[in-house]
Amino acid sequence: MKTSIYRCIVLIVFTVLNTTLVAQIPKSGLVGSWTFNDGTANDFSGAGKHGVVNGATLATDRFGNENSAYHFDGVDDGISQDTYGLYD
Repeated sequence: MKTSIYRCIVLIVFTVLNTTLVAQIPKSGLVGSWTFNDGTANDFSGAGKHGVVNGATLATDRFGNENSAYHFDGVDDGISQDTYGLYD
């Protein structure tokens, strides 16, 4: 019984900490935010630093979300972005 209670407490603490850490994405000094969760390489920070996908294909991310990541062939695929003004 004590083991079950201990496991439950550990699970609750882990869940709270994980949720808190994930939610704390810094906004100050953010150059761009490329979530890939909409099937594009668009910048969601408001800075307009959108990427252009060159050969990479949409894939399932590490959490099992389809079309939320990109697969690169390791040869010539990439996501390019105009670096002019990137750090302004």
